[in-house]
Formats: sequence, C-alpha cells, structure tokens
Amino acid sequence: MPVRVNEIFFRNFDLQPMGGFLRWRILAGMLLTGYALFFGGLLISARTLAILFPAPRGDSLLPLSVITSMVFMHNLIQTPAYATLTAFGVSCLATYCWVQAWESGLGRAQFASGIAMGMLVLVRLEAVILCAVLGLGLLLMRRWRFLGWFVLGGLIPLALLLTYNMNQFGNPFHAGILRGNMNILTFERDFVFAGLLAPRSGLVWYSALNMLGLVGLWVSHEARLKMLGWGAWVLVALVLLRVPVMFYCVGKGAQTISDVAITCPPDWNALRQLIRFDVNRYVIPLAPFSVLGLRTLLTKVLKFPEKSNE
Repeated sequence: MPVRVNEIFFRNFDLQPMGGFLRWRILAGMLLTGYALFFGGLLISARTLAILFPAPRGDSLLPLSVITSMVFMHNLIQTPAYATLTAFGVSCLATYCWVQAWESGLGRAQFASGIAMGMLVLVRLEAVILCAVLGLGLLLMRRWRFLGWFVLGGLIPLALLLTYNMNQFGNPFHAGILRGNMNILTFERDFVFAGLLAPRSGLVWYSALNMLGLVGLWVSHEARLKMLGWGAWVLVALVLLRVPVMFYCVGKGAQTISDVAITCPPDWNALRQLIRFDVNRYVIPLAPFSVLGLRTLLTKVLKFPEKSNE
C-alpha cells in the first residue's frame, strides 16, 4: 500500500509475510539522501557544463530532461525511497569528476573520478560495466597515468563494499543481490523492442532526451565525451538484454523462484507497464552524461559557442 511521506515518521512497518521491520529512521534517511543528492546533482551538473561550454551553457537541459520523463517524475514524487535519485546525484558527481580529471590532468582529480565512478557502482550494480568501458578506453588510448589513478580510486569503494559485507554477513564476497533468477541475461527480440522502440514502453519515447543526448556524445570529437557515450550505450544494451523473469510468466499468478516470491503480470498490458518503469528507470543515471551530449548537439545544429573560456 502507498505510504505518504508525513506518515513514515516515528513509525516502524511490519513487513509480513516477508518478515522483519522497516524502521522509520532508515526510510527517512533514504528519502533525505535521495532528495539531497537529486538537487545537489542539478547544481553539480551546471558546474560540469560551465567547465566545458561557454554561455549559453544549457543549465536548463538537465531539469528539462527530468520533467519530460514520466518515469523520472514518478520516482521523484511517488517512489523517492528507491535508489534512483541517489544514483542520479552520484552520477552527476561522477560526471563532474570525470570531466575535471580530463580538463586538469591532475592525479588527484583522476583519483577522485575513480572514487566517484566506484560509488556509482555501489548504488547501481550494473554501472560496473560503465566503469569497465571507461577503463578500457583509457587503456586503448594509453593514458597510463590516468588509468592508474582511476583504478586506484575505484579500490576505495570496493574496500567499503568488502568491509560492509564482512560486518553484515561475515563474508566479504557476499553477493546476495544476485540471489535467485530474477533477471536472465539473454536476447529476447520482443523484450528489446518493448524496451527500446514500443510506443507504450520504449526508451526512445519515455527517455527521449536521454537517448538523444547519448547520440550527441557519440558525434562529439572529444575523447572524454565519446568515452562516456560508449559506456552509456553499453549500459543501455545491458538493460535491454537483462530480461526479468516476469517476462516468462504472464498470467500465471504468484510464483516462487529460487525462494523469492514474485507476482506475475496478469496480462501483456501489465507487462509493458513493468518494462516501461524498469527500463526507463535504469537509464536515469545516464542523464548527466546525456546533457553533455545535448549541449554538443546544440553546438553542431544551432552553432552555439563550442569551447568554454574557463
């Protein structure tokens, strides 16, 4: 049942039949963290644009991406306790650190970019493939110094994860998030079409500015932006190949898969709604990247000034 924000304080929620309690302090902490990182991310993104572009920088592009995305607005208003807003804010910081690392060439900035990208992985596990693509890009470009600092910075979030796992589960390599067969990595033509092109669920309709911005990163002549674009598109591909098990049990009611209880969609319309909210939610952390691509497209199409004076 939906719970309003003003109803969560000083009240713990019994999670029967799953067991356990959701404590109001934890829920309030999640809300405050998510909203703080969301609004902070908007400010950080404006700073990133200021590093790369002169006026008009396009500070309104990221808020415009938010309000034109129904799924983003759903997460902002109806499900703010999800990790989505937190992932968005951390991604804004990671984008800033990445751009600053290229701009300054300083070891500490490159080290910070590794930390920030690693923190993004802690919030959204699938972002590990983004880090892998960026690291591979640095390797292919023979940016050895940058690569070394980037990897070294990424070891700090990894150490935090291992320490947390050891304290919580007694095993530093605990991977409970991967338990069960809730997602299957495979190519399903209908799922790819529904996630990318279908009018009721596809990314090109419900995350239109995000997708357009990622195209802009691809056509950029700057390596730092093009690498973000490649990483983002690989992550989009992963999202389209990660098929939820609910795709295979439409109309079959409640199911238990690897000790995980799920409710199957009653019909294909409900499945399309599930795909719409999941696929478009997973690409929200790419919005800070795509904004740089949108500004690049404005440079090429409307002849906006190309280089920042900073």
